[in-house]
Amino acid sequence: MDKPEYDRPEDKESAGSKALVFLVLAIVVVAIFYFGIYR
Repeated sequence: MDKPEYDRPEDKESAGSKALVFLVLAIVVVAIFYFGIYR
């Protein structure tokens, strides 16, 4: 989908941080749905 602008050995760390950001975003979305339902 999205093309990596750089290919480096430390790309694994950025992938890990991307997973962390994705997890936080998922939690935020779930919280929004939760408060939207129970408001």
